Amino acid sequence: MTLLVEGISTGYGETQVLYDVSLRTEDRSLTVMVGPNGAGKSTTLRTITGLQRVWRGRVGFDGNDITSLPAFARVELGMASAPEGRRLFPLS
Repeated sequence: MTLLVEGISTGYGETQVLYDVSLRTEDRSLTVMVGPNGAGKSTTLRTITGLQRVWRGRVGFDGNDITSLPAFARVELGMASAPEGRRLFPLS
């Protein structure tokens, strides 16, 4: 499955935090986002998974435009995330 993010911009309230972010992943690949706190990694993932509204740009998944799909519909397509730091997996 291919993920295509084209020029997404979004934010919280009236504060814009992502400006024209684009990326592409290929089927059977591993993609990593690295950056300091406040760089927009979590907001990018929230926007891709539908938890944050896209202000501008589009999100494509497996050849389909999913920009306007709600988060639950994206899960049904096979898209999910497992955020770190929520004690999802026991340490022992």
